[in-house]
Amino acid sequence: MAPPFRGGCTILKPFSWYADLLTAKGRASSGYFLAEGSRVLDQLTHSYPGCIEEYLCADGGVPQAASSIPYRSFSQTRITSLTQLATAPALIAVVKIPEPSLQSDPPQVSGNRILVLEGIQDPGNVGTLIRSAAAFNFDAVFLDLVCADPFSPKAVAATAGGVLSVMLWRGAAFYDALARLQKTCGFSLMITDVHGDSLLAPSELDLKCMLALGNEGNGISTKLRAMADCTVTIPIQKNNVESLNVAACGAICMYMLQGKLDSPV
Repeated sequence: MAPPFRGGCTILKPFSWYADLLTAKGRASSGYFLAEGSRVLDQLTHSYPGCIEEYLCADGGVPQAASSIPYRSFSQTRITSLTQLATAPALIAVVKIPEPSLQSDPPQVSGNRILVLEGIQDPGNVGTLIRSAAAFNFDAVFLDLVCADPFSPKAVAATAGGVLSVMLWRGAAFYDALARLQKTCGFSLMITDVHGDSLLAPSELDLKCMLALGNEGNGISTKLRAMADCTVTIPIQKNNVESLNVAACGAICMYMLQGKLDSPV
C-alpha cells in the first residue's frame, strides 16, 4: 500500500485545511485552490508543474504524473467530499494562487488587452471567459467582487486548465483600477451592449483596450457605463434570440480584439 504522504513537507495539514479550499475565504487566506479533472490537471502539469503544491488521492492511490510532486492519501469518502464532479476523480491537485491575484491593490499590467468582468455570477461563465482570454492572448482579467471567484472549483474546471495562463485580479478597488488605467496608461474602456455600435474592425483596433462584459441579466452597470470610451455590440438575428450568452459574446469580442498573434502552433 502506498504511504499516506510523500514529499518535502514535515507537517501534515489537517483535512479541514483542504476542505476550506472549497470556500473563497479559505482560498484567500491560504493562497491555494483545488483543481480536478483530467483535462485541467494535464494542462497544469504540463505548463505549470511548479505551481502544484501536492496531489490528493483516494485509498492509497499513487499519482502517475509528475512523480516529484508530493501526494496525500485520504479515504474515498473524504476525497468525494472535495470534488464537484459527478464521479470522484483519481486525483485532486492543490495549486498555488499566483501572487498578483492575492493583492488587494491591482497589479501592474504589461500588454494592451485586458478583459473586465463586472457582476458575472455564474462560475461557469467566469471560467469560460478566462479560458477565452487565455486563448486570444489577453494579458489580464480584472473582476469586481460581485463576480464569481475565478479560483472556485467550478470556475477552474470551466477554464480547462487555463486558469494560470492569464493574470487574474479581483478586488474592491475595481473601478479605481480601471480609471487609473484609462488616465495614466492610455487604455480605452470598451463596453458591450445589445444597443451599442457595430463591432469595430480589427484594423481599427491598434490601441490599448479594456473589454468589459456585464452581469448575465442586467448587463453593464450605470457606473461602468459612465466610464466607457465606446460601446459595441454583436449584430444578431433578434427575431430569433434576444441576446447572446455573456461567455459567447466575450469570446467573439476577444477574437476580434486579439490583435496580431504569432502563427498557431
